[in-house]
Amino acid sequence: MAPTFYHYYPVPMDEYCKGDGGQGQKRSCSWMTVVFVIIIAILSVLLIIFIVKSKACWDSYQVEMKYYNVTQTVAYEDFLKNCNCTVEILEMVKTQCLGKVQELKEEINRLNLTLQDTQAEVDQLKKENEHLRLIKSKDNYESNSGISMKPGPLLLLVLGALLL
Repeated sequence: MAPTFYHYYPVPMDEYCKGDGGQGQKRSCSWMTVVFVIIIAILSVLLIIFIVKSKACWDSYQVEMKYYNVTQTVAYEDFLKNCNCTVEILEMVKTQCLGKVQELKEEINRLNLTLQDTQAEVDQLKKENEHLRLIKSKDNYESNSGISMKPGPLLLLVLGALLL
């Protein structure tokens, strides 16, 4: 049994278009046909344009992806070159810094030895100074205590006594 379409008239199309009024319905059927043909033609043209553009878009997309991959590869290679150059520069700087650090350590050791020598010399001079102070203080003690060994003041005393 064939399916039943409720919008399908059981009457042939010719009779339907003729209808009761004749010309009015026939004209609307022909307008509908013309509009339908125009719509089909427009949709066909749009479909063809879409297919052509779709093919062109797909091709351009593939070219773009190929270019993108090449660009990414080149950029990555440049990045690696720059990194390698940077690593080499950093290694050179590190070597120079290590050499400078070694020089500074040697300078510090030399200055420490000089400081120790100077400190030993200062200690020796302090001992000598202390020894000289002790000798000077003994001389002052002996000159202030008791009879002076100098004849000047004693002579003045004796002369003063005689004159009286």
